[in-house]
Amino acid sequence: MSWLLKSTKRRMADGYGHNPLRIIGRLANELTKEGFQEKFIKGTGGVIHKFPELKDIEELERNITNHLNNIKSGLSSYSTRVLSELESIGLNENMLAYKKSGGLAPFFKISNGNYSELTSKRFEKASEDIKSLVASKEQAKWGAILEASQLPHLLNEYQDYTSRIGLEQTSLQAIYDLLPSFGLIKSIQDEVNKITQEEHSLLISSTAQLISQVLDDSDGPSFIYEKLGTEINSYMIDEFQDTSRLQYNNFRPLLEESLSNGHDNLIVGDVKQSIYRWRGGDSSLLGEQVNAYFREMVHLEPLNKNFRSAPQIIKFNNLLYHTLINKAQQLYKSSFTELFNGDEEAAETLLAPLSSFFQDYQTPQEIPDSKEKSKQAEGAVVIHEYTRTPTLEEPYEPLAILQERIPNLVIDLQQRGLKANEIAILVRTREQAKAIAEILTKAKEEALKCETIDLNKYSLDFVSDEALAPLNILTIDFILAILKLMINDSDDTARKEVETMYFKIAQKAIDMERVDKLLAKGYRSLYETIELVIEHFSELFYDTQEGERAEEAEEKSKTSETAYLIKFLDTALSYQQDRSKSMADFIAMWQDTAHKMRLNMPEDERKIQIQTIHKSKGLEYRAVLIPFLNWEMKPKSRNDNYQWVDMPEALKSICGEAVSCVPIRVSKDLLNSFFAASYIHEVLETAQDSINILYVASTRAVQELHIWLLPDKLPSDKKKEDIPSEMINLVMDTMPNLALEQEQAGETLYQTLGHLEPLSTLNLPQYKEEKSKGNKTSDEQNITISNIQSFEAQDRIAELREGLAHFDKRTKRDEGIIMHEILSQITTAQDLDKAIQVATLKGYLAPERSDALQTFLSRLITQEHTRAWFDGSGRVLNENPILGDNLSYRPDRIIIYSDRADIIDYKFGIAKSQHREQVLNYGYLLRKILGEGFQVHTYLWYIDLPQEQDEIIEVYS
Repeated sequence: MSWLLKSTKRRMADGYGHNPLRIIGRLANELTKEGFQEKFIKGTGGVIHKFPELKDIEELERNITNHLNNIKSGLSSYSTRVLSELESIGLNENMLAYKKSGGLAPFFKISNGNYSELTSKRFEKASEDIKSLVASKEQAKWGAILEASQLPHLLNEYQDYTSRIGLEQTSLQAIYDLLPSFGLIKSIQDEVNKITQEEHSLLISSTAQLISQVLDDSDGPSFIYEKLGTEINSYMIDEFQDTSRLQYNNFRPLLEESLSNGHDNLIVGDVKQSIYRWRGGDSSLLGEQVNAYFREMVHLEPLNKNFRSAPQIIKFNNLLYHTLINKAQQLYKSSFTELFNGDEEAAETLLAPLSSFFQDYQTPQEIPDSKEKSKQAEGAVVIHEYTRTPTLEEPYEPLAILQERIPNLVIDLQQRGLKANEIAILVRTREQAKAIAEILTKAKEEALKCETIDLNKYSLDFVSDEALAPLNILTIDFILAILKLMINDSDDTARKEVETMYFKIAQKAIDMERVDKLLAKGYRSLYETIELVIEHFSELFYDTQEGERAEEAEEKSKTSETAYLIKFLDTALSYQQDRSKSMADFIAMWQDTAHKMRLNMPEDERKIQIQTIHKSKGLEYRAVLIPFLNWEMKPKSRNDNYQWVDMPEALKSICGEAVSCVPIRVSKDLLNSFFAASYIHEVLETAQDSINILYVASTRAVQELHIWLLPDKLPSDKKKEDIPSEMINLVMDTMPNLALEQEQAGETLYQTLGHLEPLSTLNLPQYKEEKSKGNKTSDEQNITISNIQSFEAQDRIAELREGLAHFDKRTKRDEGIIMHEILSQITTAQDLDKAIQVATLKGYLAPERSDALQTFLSRLITQEHTRAWFDGSGRVLNENPILGDNLSYRPDRIIIYSDRADIIDYKFGIAKSQHREQVLNYGYLLRKILGEGFQVHTYLWYIDLPQEQDEIIEVYS
C-alpha cells in the first residue's frame, strides 16, 4: 500500500492522473510488455536480470534520496552565495536584465526549490560576459562593479560543479521518479505469481515465455512435434514486420530445424507497414536480422507491384514518400549534428538505424500493365488546405472546416458512383472517430430539417467500432442515477442526476413520487432492476402515447439508443454472475470501462466506415479520407511511456548492485543523462512508427484519396522545430518540394483544394458500380430490434435451466457464489425460508435441491457455536463495505453487540493462508472504526457442501 500511496502522490505532483485502480491496471500491463520481458524473462535474448526484491527497491530509494539531497545541498549553497554576493554589491532581481529570467535564473529557481533547470543560455552568456546580467544601458554603471565582484568566479565554479553532477543528477532523478511504480510492479508480480501457482493457471501473455522455456529446457522442435502429435515440415509466417523478438526467438528453432532438413519456408511482411511496436512488434527482424542470421539460405522476392490502387494513387504515394523521406533525412541529420556540437560522423552513427529504415521507402511501387490500360483504374488524389489568414470574425477552426467539407464530399462520392460502405474515413484515435461521427450526425440532422439532400438515395449514416462506445448515453445515465438512489435513497447528488437526465431526455420535469414508488419495490437482481427501470419509465425508451397499443409503441421505439441499451443489459447480465459484486461495484465498473466497450454493428451498404488506421491495416476502400495527421513524430513524456534500462556503471557506486535494471519515463530531459542513447533510440523508433502509420493510411485507397492539412494550430513566424513534433508538420514542410516535383513530372499526380473552394473546381472521375464482394445482396435486410422485452423471471430461468441441463455440474466456486448469495439474505434464522425461495426463483438454485439445502443450512445456523450469530441479539451487517487505506473491503457477516463485534467470513473451498490475512485485516479495520473499547473476534467458517460438514476457526493476530 505504501508504494501505491507514493506512486499516487508523485503522479499528482507531476500532473498525471491518480486513480488507484487505473494506476494498478497500467502497471500490471507493464508485466506483459516485451520491454519488460526482454530484461527479466529467460529466452528473450540479451542479459537477463534478476527481478529485485521489495527491500532492494527500498534500499535503492534511500541511496538515491541521500545522494540527491547532497546534490541539492551543494546547489543551494551556490545559490545562496551567488544571490548574497548580488545583494552585497547593491543589485537586486528587479535591476537585472530579464529580472528572475535572466542570467541568474538557475539560482532564483534553486532558491525556490526547483532543481530541474541548472543552466540556461542567458546563464552561459553571463558566465562569459558578466556585464550581460544587466541591461545594455546599465552596463556602464555596473559593468566594472560586476567584474570586480565574486560573481564571475562563482558562476564559473558553479558551471564546473553542474558539468560534473549534471548527468548524475538527471539520471538519478529519472530513476527516483518511477521507484514507486517499480515497487508496485514488483508487488503486482508477486501477487500474480501467487494466484497462478495456487490456481495452476497461466496468463495468456505468458504463453510465449512458456514456449521459450520449453524450447530451452527440452529437445526443442522434437518436443514440440511430439506434443502436437505431428511434424511440420514448412512454415509460412505472414505480417512478419509485426512479430516480436520473443516470438521470433520461438520461431527460429523451428525454422532452423525445417531448413536443416531441406524444406522451404515463407516469410511475408512489409517493414513500411510495421505499426504495432507498442505491442512488441520489431520491424528490424524482417529488415535486417533474418537476413543476417540465415544468410545464404535467404532468397528475397520483392513484391513491388501494387494491384490495389489506381495509377494516380500509386504515383502520388511514390512521390510523397520519396519527397517526405528526403526532407526527414535532412531534418534529422541537421538536428543530430547540432546535438553533437557539429560532429556529423557521430550524428550519422546514431542515425544509422533510421537511415536503414529510410532505404525501404526508396523503392517505388510499380503499376501493373493491366491497370495502366484499364478504365476502372481511374482515380484521384486531393490535398485539402486552409488558404486564408484567420481573423477575429473568422478564426481558424479545423473541426468547423471539416464540418463544411466532409459531408459534402461523402455525398459527392456517392453521386459519382460509390456506395457509402466503399468510403472510409481513417483516424488515429477514438476521440477523432467520435468527432467525425458527430460531424456526420449533425449533417444528417440538418439535411432532414432542410431537405437539402435526398437521404433515401444518398447516405450520411456510418458504422464505427471506435465512435460507438456506450458512454454518455442519456438513457443509460438515467438508469445509473436510479441505481445510485436504490443504493442510498438519501443521496441528493443522485436525486439531482435523475431530475437532470429525465429533463434532458423528456424535455419536462420528472414527478419524483414515481421514483419513490420504484424504490419502494425493493431488492431485485441487477439485471431485473434495470429491466424494471426501463418498464417504469417506458416513455424515455419508447414513444408511447396514452391508449396506444404495444405493437404501435414498438414501431415507434427510440432505436437510436437501443443498441447501447442492449450492450448495457448484456454487461449487467454478465456482471451479476459474480455474486460477490454489488450494484455499486457495477456502477463503478461501468463508469470506468464504458469508454473502452464497443458495439458490434452489422454491415450495411448505406453506412460509411469510420476506422482507426491500425484497424484498417490489410483492408481496402474505394475512397479513403484522412482528416487528421496530428500524431506525434517525437516521443511524448506520457505517464505510462516507460523504458526498461540497465543500471549505468557510473551509478552503481551510488545505487548499489542489488538492482541492475530500472524503469524510466521517456522524456527529453534524458538527453542530459546516462540514458541519452535510450531516449535517442525511442526518438528514431517513434519517427518510423509515425511515417509507417501515414503509409498504411494512404495505401488503403483503391480509387480516391483525400488528405487534409489542418494542424491543431497554424504555423507561426517563430523558428521552426528541427524535428517536427507531429506528422502534419513534416507533411506541410514537404508540400513545396512536392509541388516542385509534380511540376517537373509534367502530369497531375494530385490536386489541391482550398477550404473555401467548391468541390466542382476539381477534376474528379465518375465511377462505375462494382459488383459486391461477399456483401449482402440488395434484397437482404438488417433486422432492427425496436423494443426490449423480457419474460417473467421465473419463466426465463426455467427456459434457461432446460436448455442448460447438461451443464448442471457446478464447480466449487459456483457453489460458493450461490451460498454467499443465500447467506447474505439471512439476518436471523427466520429468514432462511425466504432466502431459499428467492434463490430458487432467481434460478441460482434448482428446485429439487432446495429442501436438502434448507435442511443443511438450518442445522448450520442453529448449532451451538453459531446460534448467537443468527438469533437477532446483535446488529447484523451482511456484506457491508468497510473502508480502509482508500479501498473498500466487504466481510461476509459482521455482528455488533454492546461491547464486542464478531466478523465471520464464509469459505467453500480448501483453506489458504491468505484467508487468515484477509479476515485479520477486516478485524483491524473494524477496530479502527469502533474504537479500542470494542473487542473484535474474527472467524473463518469453512463449509463443505458435498460432505455436509463445517468447521469454524477463530483467527488471532
